[in-house]
Amino acid sequence: MVNTCLTNLRYFRENPLSLLTVKKDVFDRELEVDDGVLQALCQPLSSLYAEEQFKKISCSLVDGIIGVLERQLERYIGGDLSNPSPALLEQTKSAPTHNMFAECIMGLTDHHFKRALNATTGFIDRKVKSAKNNTMSWLASKTSTQQKSIIYFGITRARQMRNLWKKRAENIAKIQDHRVSNKLQKFDKSARMKIERNLKDIYEKGATVADKLSSFDSETQQFITTVISDLAVLTDVFIDHIWYDSDDGQKHLYHGKVIWALSRAKIPNLKVAYWSPEETVEDAVDYKFTVVQFLADYLSGDLTLNDM
Repeated sequence: MVNTCLTNLRYFRENPLSLLTVKKDVFDRELEVDDGVLQALCQPLSSLYAEEQFKKISCSLVDGIIGVLERQLERYIGGDLSNPSPALLEQTKSAPTHNMFAECIMGLTDHHFKRALNATTGFIDRKVKSAKNNTMSWLASKTSTQQKSIIYFGITRARQMRNLWKKRAENIAKIQDHRVSNKLQKFDKSARMKIERNLKDIYEKGATVADKLSSFDSETQQFITTVISDLAVLTDVFIDHIWYDSDDGQKHLYHGKVIWALSRAKIPNLKVAYWSPEETVEDAVDYKFTVVQFLADYLSGDLTLNDM
């Protein structure tokens, strides 16, 4: 049927005036010649100008239709579905030939959402299923004893399903929050990496703080200059440091103390003891990283100095 439609459309594209005398549609179905609308559309054109305009518009419309059909029905025209096997035909014979039922479900669902803005998805799901499955008509055909038994069973089952939907919704919300946190963290990481590159240029290439960190205020620039010129000012300084955990998508606060600063390397290293708010300094765990990473976190707002 699709190939027949395309063949007829290509003919109309080459012979647009034949549309005024056609007796069949693009699917080779007979048209009702007595239809008033069809008779009005097939009236002779009044002038050569009208004829040329009709050809131009008709060809443009037919070209657009052909393009859409060839793009959307590619598999049916020359692909794997153009010559279906008997097994495939048997497998798909129960499939609907149109999407009217699906559109009806979507329309009914949209209606219930607009009618009850605070309703849960599970409630609307059951309302739609009840309407389309004729549940109430089926229930009315039962005896009163059977109806009572079915309703009590439905109440128990609905409560179980409601709890299941609630847990599922909570888990989905957690996953979505986690994904959003990770995405935001990528933006933060990108900005932090840019700061790290600028700090490395200061240490390795001799760039100035004023040039590389011009977006920060003069007080911050002065502090960075002081640390670069005399790393010992960080020794024994207490800090609060926020660390991002990609597993739970949350930021966690840790207390810390700079134990020593080693400035012999081109990019100096720091050793910091960390402990959580629930722990004491005796429970601290030592971590070693570069002063560039330390200052990048400070400039990004994830690290604060408590006694400087």
